[in-house]
Amino acid sequence: MTKPQEVRTWRVGVAGLGTVGGGLLDFLASRPDFAPAGGRVVVTGVSARSRSRPRAVDISRLAWFDDPVSLAQSPDTDIFVELIGGSDGPAKAAVEAALGAGKAVVTANKALIAEHGAALAALAEAKGVSLLFEAAVMGGVPAVKTVREALVGDEIRSLSGILNGTCNYILTEMETTGSAFSDVLAEAQRLGYGHWADVSLAAKMADSVASVEQLLEELRCAALPVALQELEDLRSCARRHGAPEAADLKPWDVSYWAERLRQESFELDSEALRPYFPLDSVLQGLFSICGRLFNITIEADAGSAPLWHSDVQHFHVRDTSRGEALAAFYLDPFSRPGSKRGGAWMDECLGRSINKAGEPVLPVAYLICNQSPPVAGTPSLMTF
Repeated sequence: MTKPQEVRTWRVGVAGLGTVGGGLLDFLASRPDFAPAGGRVVVTGVSARSRSRPRAVDISRLAWFDDPVSLAQSPDTDIFVELIGGSDGPAKAAVEAALGAGKAVVTANKALIAEHGAALAALAEAKGVSLLFEAAVMGGVPAVKTVREALVGDEIRSLSGILNGTCNYILTEMETTGSAFSDVLAEAQRLGYGHWADVSLAAKMADSVASVEQLLEELRCAALPVALQELEDLRSCARRHGAPEAADLKPWDVSYWAERLRQESFELDSEALRPYFPLDSVLQGLFSICGRLFNITIEADAGSAPLWHSDVQHFHVRDTSRGEALAAFYLDPFSRPGSKRGGAWMDECLGRSINKAGEPVLPVAYLICNQSPPVAGTPSLMTF
Protein backbone atom coordinates (compact mmCIF):
# COMPACT_ATOMS: atom_id res chain seq x y z
CA MET A 1 0.00 0.00 0.00
CA THR A 2 1.40 3.38 -1.03
CA LYS A 3 2.02 5.70 1.87
CA PRO A 4 0.14 9.02 1.45
CA GLN A 5 2.47 11.83 0.47
CA GLU A 6 3.05 14.30 3.26
CA VAL A 7 1.61 17.73 2.51
CA ARG A 8 4.25 20.45 2.80
CA THR A 9 3.10 23.84 4.09
CA TRP A 10 5.00 26.80 2.73
CA ARG A 11 4.89 29.85 4.98
CA VAL A 12 5.13 32.99 2.88
CA GLY A 13 5.92 36.56 3.90
CA VAL A 14 4.94 39.29 1.43
CA ALA A 15 6.61 42.72 1.48
CA GLY A 16 4.90 45.33 -0.69
CA LEU A 17 1.12 45.46 -0.99
CA GLY A 18 0.59 47.45 -4.16
CA THR A 19 -1.11 46.15 -7.28
CA VAL A 20 1.06 43.05 -7.55
CA GLY A 21 1.20 42.34 -3.82
CA GLY A 22 -2.53 42.77 -3.37
CA GLY A 23 -3.19 40.56 -6.38
CA LEU A 24 -0.89 37.88 -4.97
CA LEU A 25 -2.68 37.87 -1.61
CA ASP A 26 -6.03 37.63 -3.35
CA PHE A 27 -4.80 34.72 -5.47
CA LEU A 28 -3.29 32.82 -2.53
CA ALA A 29 -6.47 33.30 -0.49
CA SER A 30 -8.57 31.76 -3.26
CA ARG A 31 -6.05 29.07 -4.30
CA PRO A 32 -4.13 27.86 -1.23
CA ASP A 33 -3.59 24.44 -2.82
CA PHE A 34 -2.15 25.65 -6.12
CA ALA A 35 1.42 24.67 -5.14
CA PRO A 36 2.86 21.58 -6.90
CA ALA A 37 3.25 18.12 -5.32
CA GLY A 38 0.37 18.64 -2.95
CA GLY A 39 1.98 21.58 -1.22
CA ARG A 40 0.02 24.25 0.57
CA VAL A 41 0.80 27.96 0.79
CA VAL A 42 -0.04 30.04 3.86
CA VAL A 43 0.69 33.77 4.10
CA THR A 44 2.05 34.30 7.61
CA GLY A 45 3.07 37.96 7.49
CA VAL A 46 3.00 41.13 5.42
CA SER A 47 4.84 44.45 5.32
CA ALA A 48 4.19 47.75 3.54
CA ARG A 49 4.69 51.47 4.08
CA SER A 50 1.27 52.00 5.66
CA ARG A 51 -0.77 49.57 7.71
CA SER A 52 -3.88 51.75 7.87
CA ARG A 53 -4.16 52.54 4.17
CA PRO A 54 -7.42 51.18 2.72
CA ARG A 55 -6.88 48.14 0.52
CA ALA A 56 -9.04 45.94 -1.65
CA VAL A 57 -7.67 42.84 0.12
CA ASP A 58 -8.20 42.09 3.83
CA ILE A 59 -4.95 41.89 5.81
CA SER A 60 -6.45 42.23 9.30
CA ARG A 61 -5.74 38.60 10.20
CA LEU A 62 -2.14 38.60 8.98
CA ALA A 63 0.88 39.40 11.11
CA TRP A 64 2.08 42.92 10.35
CA PHE A 65 5.75 43.94 10.16
CA ASP A 66 6.70 47.62 9.99
CA ASP A 67 10.18 46.60 8.84
CA PRO A 68 10.42 44.24 5.83
CA VAL A 69 13.81 43.05 7.10
CA SER A 70 12.13 41.72 10.24
CA LEU A 71 9.59 39.91 8.08
CA ALA A 72 12.38 38.43 5.97
CA GLN A 73 14.15 37.13 9.09
CA SER A 74 11.02 35.90 10.87
CA PRO A 75 11.10 32.23 11.92
CA ASP A 76 7.54 32.00 10.56
CA THR A 77 8.71 32.82 7.03
CA ASP A 78 9.91 30.05 4.71
CA ILE A 79 9.64 32.03 1.47
CA PHE A 80 10.10 35.79 1.31
CA VAL A 81 8.31 37.59 -1.53
CA GLU A 82 9.73 41.06 -2.26
CA LEU A 83 7.38 43.39 -4.15
CA ILE A 84 8.58 46.70 -2.72
CA GLY A 85 10.44 47.96 -5.76
CA GLY A 86 13.61 50.00 -6.13
CA SER A 87 17.18 48.86 -6.59
CA ASP A 88 18.32 49.73 -3.07
CA GLY A 89 16.83 50.72 0.27
CA PRO A 90 14.44 48.38 2.08
CA ALA A 91 13.99 46.07 -0.92
CA LYS A 92 17.69 45.22 -1.16
CA ALA A 93 18.14 45.04 2.61
CA ALA A 94 15.17 42.69 3.03
CA VAL A 95 16.24 40.35 0.22
CA GLU A 96 19.77 40.19 1.58
CA ALA A 97 18.40 39.47 5.07
CA ALA A 98 16.16 36.67 3.79
CA LEU A 99 18.92 35.00 1.79
CA GLY A 100 21.34 35.43 4.65
CA ALA A 101 18.86 33.67 6.95
CA GLY A 102 18.64 30.75 4.53
CA LYS A 103 15.19 31.56 3.13
CA ALA A 104 14.09 31.34 -0.48
CA VAL A 105 13.29 34.66 -2.15
CA VAL A 106 10.82 35.49 -4.92
CA THR A 107 10.97 38.98 -6.43
CA ALA A 108 9.42 40.94 -9.28
CA ASN A 109 11.89 43.79 -8.80
CA LYS A 110 13.55 44.54 -12.14
CA ALA A 111 15.73 47.33 -10.77
CA LEU A 112 17.03 45.18 -7.91
CA ILE A 113 17.96 42.28 -10.19
CA ALA A 114 19.52 44.59 -12.77
CA GLU A 115 21.70 46.36 -10.20
CA HIS A 116 22.49 43.62 -7.71
CA GLY A 117 21.40 40.35 -9.34
CA ALA A 118 24.86 38.83 -9.57
CA ALA A 119 25.73 39.56 -5.93
CA LEU A 120 22.35 38.30 -4.69
CA ALA A 121 22.67 35.14 -6.77
CA ALA A 122 26.09 34.51 -5.27
CA LEU A 123 24.66 34.94 -1.76
CA ALA A 124 21.78 32.59 -2.55
CA GLU A 125 24.17 29.95 -3.87
CA ALA A 126 26.41 30.28 -0.83
CA LYS A 127 23.39 29.74 1.45
CA GLY A 128 21.94 26.94 -0.66
CA VAL A 129 18.59 28.67 -1.25
CA SER A 130 16.67 29.83 -4.28
CA LEU A 131 16.51 33.36 -5.68
CA LEU A 132 13.57 33.37 -8.09
CA PHE A 133 13.06 36.41 -10.30
CA GLU A 134 10.91 35.11 -13.15
CA ALA A 135 8.33 37.84 -12.54
CA ALA A 136 11.00 40.49 -13.18
CA VAL A 137 11.82 39.18 -16.65
CA MET A 138 9.84 39.82 -19.86
CA GLY A 139 6.64 40.74 -18.02
CA GLY A 140 6.48 37.38 -16.25
CA VAL A 141 6.89 35.26 -19.40
CA PRO A 142 8.58 32.05 -18.13
CA ALA A 143 11.79 32.56 -20.07
CA VAL A 144 14.09 31.77 -17.14
CA LYS A 145 12.16 28.59 -16.30
CA THR A 146 12.36 27.51 -19.93
CA VAL A 147 16.13 27.95 -20.01
CA ARG A 148 16.69 26.27 -16.65
CA GLU A 149 14.39 23.30 -17.17
CA ALA A 150 13.12 22.71 -20.71
CA LEU A 151 16.48 23.49 -22.31
CA VAL A 152 18.68 21.93 -19.65
CA GLY A 153 20.00 19.35 -22.12
CA ASP A 154 20.83 21.91 -24.79
CA GLU A 155 23.91 24.03 -25.28
CA ILE A 156 22.81 27.68 -25.35
CA ARG A 157 25.40 29.72 -27.18
CA SER A 158 23.65 33.08 -27.29
CA LEU A 159 20.46 34.94 -26.45
CA SER A 160 19.09 37.81 -28.49
CA GLY A 161 15.97 39.93 -28.46
CA ILE A 162 14.45 43.17 -27.25
CA LEU A 163 15.44 42.91 -23.61
CA ASN A 164 15.28 46.49 -22.32
CA GLY A 165 13.78 49.90 -22.82
CA THR A 166 16.77 51.22 -24.75
CA CYS A 167 15.83 48.89 -27.60
CA ASN A 168 12.26 50.18 -27.47
CA TYR A 169 13.58 53.75 -27.67
CA ILE A 170 15.78 52.89 -30.63
CA LEU A 171 13.02 51.11 -32.55
CA THR A 172 10.55 53.92 -31.85
CA GLU A 173 12.99 56.53 -33.13
CA MET A 174 13.76 54.46 -36.22
CA GLU A 175 10.05 54.15 -36.99
CA THR A 176 9.07 57.77 -36.35
CA THR A 177 12.11 59.53 -37.82
CA GLY A 178 13.32 57.03 -40.42
CA SER A 179 16.84 57.18 -38.97
CA ALA A 180 19.30 54.32 -39.30
CA PHE A 181 19.87 51.98 -36.37
CA SER A 182 23.51 53.02 -35.94
CA ASP A 183 22.56 56.72 -35.79
CA VAL A 184 19.80 56.24 -33.20
CA LEU A 185 21.99 53.94 -31.10
CA ALA A 186 24.75 56.54 -31.08
CA GLU A 187 22.26 59.25 -30.10
CA ALA A 188 20.85 57.13 -27.25
CA GLN A 189 24.36 56.48 -25.96
CA ARG A 190 25.30 60.14 -26.27
CA LEU A 191 22.20 61.29 -24.39
CA GLY A 192 22.58 58.61 -21.75
CA TYR A 193 18.95 57.48 -21.92
CA GLY A 194 18.32 53.99 -20.61
CA HIS A 195 14.88 53.74 -22.20
CA TRP A 196 12.05 55.74 -23.73
CA ALA A 197 10.62 56.73 -20.34
CA ASP A 198 13.94 58.45 -19.55
CA VAL A 199 13.60 60.45 -22.77
CA SER A 200 10.09 61.53 -21.81
CA LEU A 201 11.07 62.43 -18.23
CA ALA A 202 14.05 64.50 -19.36
CA ALA A 203 11.72 67.46 -19.94
CA LYS A 204 9.38 66.80 -17.01
CA MET A 205 9.44 67.44 -13.25
CA ALA A 206 9.61 63.76 -12.21
CA ASP A 207 13.16 62.65 -11.53
CA SER A 208 12.88 58.93 -12.39
CA VAL A 209 10.62 56.20 -13.69
CA ALA A 210 10.51 54.70 -10.19
CA SER A 211 9.19 57.95 -8.72
CA VAL A 212 6.42 58.09 -11.35
CA GLU A 213 5.44 54.48 -10.64
CA GLN A 214 5.48 55.21 -6.91
CA LEU A 215 3.21 58.24 -7.36
CA LEU A 216 0.77 56.25 -9.51
CA GLU A 217 0.68 53.46 -6.95
CA GLU A 218 0.06 55.93 -4.11
CA LEU A 219 -2.76 57.51 -6.10
CA ARG A 220 -4.26 54.10 -6.83
CA CYS A 221 -4.10 53.02 -3.20
CA ALA A 222 -5.73 56.27 -2.08
CA ALA A 223 -8.37 56.41 -4.82
CA LEU A 224 -9.50 52.80 -5.19
CA PRO A 225 -11.21 52.35 -1.79
CA VAL A 226 -12.96 55.72 -2.19
CA ALA A 227 -14.09 54.80 -5.71
CA LEU A 228 -15.43 51.45 -4.53
CA GLN A 229 -17.35 53.16 -1.73
CA GLU A 230 -18.77 55.76 -4.11
CA LEU A 231 -19.88 53.01 -6.48
CA GLU A 232 -21.63 51.25 -3.59
CA ASP A 233 -23.33 54.55 -2.70
CA LEU A 234 -24.65 54.74 -6.26
CA ARG A 235 -25.93 51.16 -6.04
CA SER A 236 -27.68 51.98 -2.75
CA CYS A 237 -29.30 55.04 -4.34
CA ALA A 238 -30.49 52.96 -7.28
CA ARG A 239 -31.88 50.29 -4.91
CA ARG A 240 -33.82 52.92 -2.97
CA HIS A 241 -35.51 53.90 -6.22
CA GLY A 242 -36.23 50.29 -7.13
CA ALA A 243 -34.01 50.34 -10.21
CA PRO A 244 -33.47 46.85 -11.68
CA GLU A 245 -29.89 47.74 -12.64
CA ALA A 246 -28.92 48.49 -9.01
CA ALA A 247 -27.11 45.19 -8.47
CA ASP A 248 -24.93 45.59 -11.53
CA LEU A 249 -24.50 49.22 -12.57
CA LYS A 250 -23.05 49.66 -16.04
CA PRO A 251 -20.83 52.56 -17.10
CA TRP A 252 -23.76 54.23 -18.84
CA ASP A 253 -25.80 54.12 -15.59
CA VAL A 254 -23.22 55.87 -13.43
CA SER A 255 -23.72 59.48 -14.56
CA TYR A 256 -27.50 59.26 -14.12
CA TRP A 257 -27.38 57.84 -10.60
CA ALA A 258 -24.52 60.16 -9.64
CA GLU A 259 -26.75 63.11 -10.52
CA ARG A 260 -29.68 61.62 -8.55
CA LEU A 261 -27.45 61.02 -5.52
CA ARG A 262 -26.05 64.55 -5.75
CA GLN A 263 -29.54 65.97 -5.72
CA GLU A 264 -30.56 63.84 -2.72
CA SER A 265 -27.40 64.44 -0.69
CA PHE A 266 -26.75 68.12 -1.36
CA GLU A 267 -29.92 69.39 -3.03
CA LEU A 268 -27.56 70.23 -5.87
CA ASP A 269 -28.80 70.27 -9.45
CA SER A 270 -25.96 70.65 -11.93
CA GLU A 271 -28.33 71.91 -14.62
CA ALA A 272 -29.50 74.69 -12.31
CA LEU A 273 -25.87 75.76 -11.82
CA ARG A 274 -25.00 76.01 -15.50
CA PRO A 275 -26.30 79.57 -16.05
CA TYR A 276 -23.76 80.79 -13.49
CA PHE A 277 -20.84 79.43 -15.56
CA PRO A 278 -20.88 80.81 -19.10
CA LEU A 279 -17.74 79.83 -20.97
CA ASP A 280 -16.36 83.38 -21.33
CA SER A 281 -16.66 84.03 -17.58
CA VAL A 282 -15.01 80.70 -16.76
CA LEU A 283 -12.10 81.50 -19.08
CA GLN A 284 -11.66 84.95 -17.55
CA GLY A 285 -11.61 83.43 -14.07
CA LEU A 286 -9.18 80.70 -15.13
CA PHE A 287 -6.81 83.16 -16.79
CA SER A 288 -6.95 85.42 -13.73
CA ILE A 289 -6.00 82.54 -11.41
CA CYS A 290 -3.13 81.57 -13.72
CA GLY A 291 -1.92 85.15 -13.61
CA ARG A 292 -1.87 85.23 -9.82
CA LEU A 293 -0.24 81.82 -9.48
CA PHE A 294 2.35 81.96 -12.26
CA ASN A 295 2.75 85.68 -13.02
CA ILE A 296 1.61 85.22 -16.60
CA THR A 297 -0.84 87.03 -18.85
CA ILE A 298 -3.08 85.12 -21.26
CA GLU A 299 -4.46 87.25 -24.05
CA ALA A 300 -6.50 86.52 -27.16
CA ASP A 301 -4.70 86.63 -30.49
CA ALA A 302 -5.50 89.54 -32.79
CA GLY A 303 -5.77 87.37 -35.89
CA SER A 304 -2.16 86.50 -36.66
CA ALA A 305 -2.53 82.72 -36.25
CA PRO A 306 -4.24 80.42 -38.78
CA LEU A 307 -7.49 78.83 -37.53
CA TRP A 308 -9.14 75.64 -38.77
CA HIS A 309 -12.69 76.73 -37.80
CA SER A 310 -14.48 79.91 -36.83
CA ASP A 311 -15.14 78.46 -33.35
CA VAL A 312 -11.41 78.14 -32.64
CA GLN A 313 -9.64 80.75 -30.53
CA HIS A 314 -5.89 81.39 -30.28
CA PHE A 315 -4.20 82.77 -27.15
CA HIS A 316 -0.73 84.03 -26.30
CA VAL A 317 0.94 83.39 -22.94
CA ARG A 318 3.31 86.11 -21.77
CA ASP A 319 5.48 86.79 -18.76
CA THR A 320 3.63 89.59 -16.96
CA SER A 321 6.74 91.25 -15.55
CA ARG A 322 8.81 91.31 -18.75
CA GLY A 323 6.09 91.07 -21.39
CA GLU A 324 8.09 88.24 -22.96
CA ALA A 325 6.20 85.69 -25.06
CA LEU A 326 6.36 82.25 -23.44
CA ALA A 327 3.95 80.05 -25.40
CA ALA A 328 0.60 79.95 -27.19
CA PHE A 329 -2.37 77.65 -27.39
CA TYR A 330 -5.50 76.98 -29.40
CA LEU A 331 -8.90 76.43 -27.82
CA ASP A 332 -11.55 74.58 -29.83
CA PRO A 333 -14.43 74.58 -27.33
CA PHE A 334 -17.63 73.54 -29.13
CA SER A 335 -18.96 70.27 -30.46
CA ARG A 336 -19.46 69.83 -34.20
CA PRO A 337 -21.28 66.54 -34.76
CA GLY A 338 -20.21 64.83 -37.93
CA SER A 339 -16.87 66.60 -38.24
CA LYS A 340 -15.31 66.47 -34.78
CA ARG A 341 -14.90 63.49 -32.54
CA GLY A 342 -16.31 63.57 -29.03
CA GLY A 343 -14.42 63.93 -25.78
CA ALA A 344 -11.88 66.40 -24.50
CA TRP A 345 -8.12 66.29 -24.86
CA MET A 346 -4.98 68.34 -25.32
CA ASP A 347 -1.64 67.92 -27.02
CA GLU A 348 1.16 70.00 -28.47
CA CYS A 349 1.29 71.44 -31.97
CA LEU A 350 4.89 72.59 -31.58
CA GLY A 351 7.44 71.71 -28.95
CA ARG A 352 10.01 74.19 -27.67
CA SER A 353 13.04 74.01 -29.95
CA ILE A 354 15.61 75.96 -31.94
CA ASN A 355 15.11 76.40 -35.69
CA LYS A 356 17.82 76.20 -38.34
CA ALA A 357 18.51 79.92 -38.00
CA GLY A 358 19.25 79.45 -34.31
CA GLU A 359 16.06 81.19 -33.23
CA PRO A 360 13.85 79.80 -30.44
CA VAL A 361 10.56 78.19 -31.44
CA LEU A 362 7.97 78.67 -28.71
CA PRO A 363 5.67 75.80 -27.74
CA VAL A 364 2.09 75.79 -29.02
CA ALA A 365 -0.58 73.52 -27.53
CA TYR A 366 -4.18 72.82 -28.43
CA LEU A 367 -7.11 72.18 -26.09
CA ILE A 368 -10.13 70.41 -27.53
CA CYS A 369 -13.53 70.37 -25.80
CA ASN A 370 -17.07 69.50 -26.84
CA GLN A 371 -19.19 72.15 -25.16
CA SER A 372 -22.67 72.95 -26.38
CA PRO A 373 -22.24 76.00 -28.65
CA PRO A 374 -24.09 79.30 -28.10
CA VAL A 375 -27.66 79.23 -29.40
CA ALA A 376 -29.84 82.25 -30.24
CA GLY A 377 -28.02 84.64 -27.93
CA THR A 378 -27.66 82.11 -25.10
CA PRO A 379 -23.96 81.64 -24.24
CA SER A 380 -22.26 78.28 -23.97
CA LEU A 381 -22.73 77.08 -20.39
CA MET A 382 -20.20 74.90 -18.54
CA THR A 383 -21.11 71.69 -16.75
CA PHE A 384 -19.23 70.50 -13.66
